[in-house]
Amino acid sequence: MPSDVIFDPADPAAANRDERRFPAADRLDISRADHRHMAFAAGAHYCPGAPLSRWEGQIFLTRFYARFPDAEVTAHEPVRSHDLTFASIEALPLRLGRAA
Repeated sequence: MPSDVIFDPADPAAANRDERRFPAADRLDISRADHRHMAFAAGAHYCPGAPLSRWEGQIFLTRFYARFPDAEVTAHEPVRSHDLTFASIEALPLRLGRAA
């Protein structure tokens, strides 16, 4: 894990940042083969909104890439935001290209 990342392994926000489980865990990689992450928790704590969230993401990405087929990320890494509970992407610079 990079030295500038301040995750405590006991912190819930560190669940998907274990380098032994996810190589380059802090790097955005939508083609990552291992999808068994803890984004929606598990067991009794599983998020009841997870199916809706996945459906919304699928709809958004399908429509986005249909409209902007040449879209590409222009930054080496996204702008990240870290708070006490979540580590998230605050901004992801894109070049959209021409709309379809």
